[in-house]
Amino acid sequence: MTYNKHYIGVLIRIAFLVAASWGVFYFGIVLKLYMTALLLFSLVILQGIELIRLIRKTNREITRLFESVRSNDFSVHFSEKAEGNGFDELHASLNGMIDAYKKVKVQKEQHYQQLNQVVEYLNSGIISFDEEGRISLINSAAAKLLAVPSFKTLTLLKNKRPEWCQKMLELPLNEQRAIDFNDPEIAGPQLIFKGKIKLGDSEQVIVSFQDIKDETERQEIKAYHKLIRILTHEIMNSVTPIASLTDTLNQILHTTDGEALKLSELNEENLGDLSYGMATIHRRSEGLLRFVTDYRKLTRLPNPKPDKWDLENWWQSTGTLVSELTAKSPMTLRSDVNTRRKSASFDSQLIEQVVINLIKNAVEATKEVDHPELKITLDAHADQWSLSFENTGPEIPADKADQIFIPFYSTKIEGSGVGLPLSKSIAQAHRGSLIWRNTGSGVCFTLQLPLEPTF
Repeated sequence: MTYNKHYIGVLIRIAFLVAASWGVFYFGIVLKLYMTALLLFSLVILQGIELIRLIRKTNREITRLFESVRSNDFSVHFSEKAEGNGFDELHASLNGMIDAYKKVKVQKEQHYQQLNQVVEYLNSGIISFDEEGRISLINSAAAKLLAVPSFKTLTLLKNKRPEWCQKMLELPLNEQRAIDFNDPEIAGPQLIFKGKIKLGDSEQVIVSFQDIKDETERQEIKAYHKLIRILTHEIMNSVTPIASLTDTLNQILHTTDGEALKLSELNEENLGDLSYGMATIHRRSEGLLRFVTDYRKLTRLPNPKPDKWDLENWWQSTGTLVSELTAKSPMTLRSDVNTRRKSASFDSQLIEQVVINLIKNAVEATKEVDHPELKITLDAHADQWSLSFENTGPEIPADKADQIFIPFYSTKIEGSGVGLPLSKSIAQAHRGSLIWRNTGSGVCFTLQLPLEPTF
C-alpha cells in the first residue's frame, strides 16, 4: 500500500470504537457499573467524531485532487510534513498522481505544439471546419494560397473567395481533384482533397490543397514534347516518301535539260512508273488523312451526356457488341458480373467506345497466342464500379510502361496509338481512371468509375 499508516490509523480507531462500544454494553448492562459505562460511552463518541473527521479530511484531500485535475490546475500541492495519521504518505501519493498528470499534460501539449508546427510549415494549405462552418484550423500556406487572412468562419471565407468555396463544397468526400479558378488572386490550378473525421461529438471536414501550376506546366511541356516527337515521326513517315516520289515522277516527265515531255514521248515503262507512284502517293495521303482524323478524335472528345443505367441490364445490352468484336477470333470469352443490382450514371456511347477499344486491343494482342482467353469482369462496390479486361497476351515491357497512354504511340505495326489515350480521356471525363497491370500470364486493363460522378 502507498499509505499504509493512514489505513492502520483508521483500523485502530475502528478497533477502539468496537471495543469501547462492547465495554459500554458489558459494564453498563452486565456489571451495572454505570459510571464506567458512561466514561466508555464518552470515548465511543470521541472516537466516532475523530473517525468522521479523519474520513472527511481524506475526502477533502481527494476532492482537491479531482478538482485540480478537472480544471487542469496542477499547482496544487499537499504537505507531506508533520501531518500525522498517515496523511504524510497519503499526501505523497496524491502529489505523485498530480506530477504524473502534469507530465502527461506537458507531453500532450508538446505533441500538440509539434503538430501545429508541422502543419504550419507544410507547403500544402490545410483548412478544417465543423458542421456549423466554424474554422478550427487554417495554416499560413492556406491563407497564402487563397490570399486571405486566417478567417474563423466559413462564411467570411465564402464572402472573400466564393468560387473556391463553392467548388470545394461540391467536391465529394474522400476524392482528390485538380480544379482551376477564374479568380486571378487565387494561385492555381489547385489539387484539392476533402475528407471528414469525427472528433468527440462533432465532425470536422478537413480540406488540403496545393498549387500545381508549375508541376502542371512541366508535365504539359513534357507531354507536348512527346506528342510533337510522335507527330513529327508520323508526318515524316508520310511526307518523306511523297516528296521523294513526286521528285521521281517529275524526273520521268522531264528531260535531262528540264524540258517537259509530250504524252506521246512517254513509253509503257514511264506510264507504269507514273501509275505506281501516283498510287503510292494516294495511299500515303490517305494514311496521313487517317492520322489527322485520329488526332481530331483526341482533341474533340465530346462532353459526357450521362443517363442512369442499371449496370447488369446495361451489360446484357452490350453483349451483342462484345460477341461481334470477338466473333472472328479463336479467343475464349468469359464474363463475370457482380454488380449487386447497383445503378450508375454515365454516357453509354462513350463507355461503349472504351469497351470496343479494349476488346480490340485484347484481340490484337493475342493473335500470336495459342488458346487465347479474355476475361471481362463487371464489379460494383461502395460508390465505385469497374470493368476489367484481362487477356492472355504478352505482357507490357517495363521500358514501354510509361508510353502506352501517349497519343499515337503503339507497339503494334498497324496500330494507330489512339485507342488507349482516347479511352483514358473518356474515363477521366467521367471522373474515373483507366489503369493496367501485368498479371504474370497477360495484361489486365481496368476502367474504374464512380457510380454518381459530378460533371
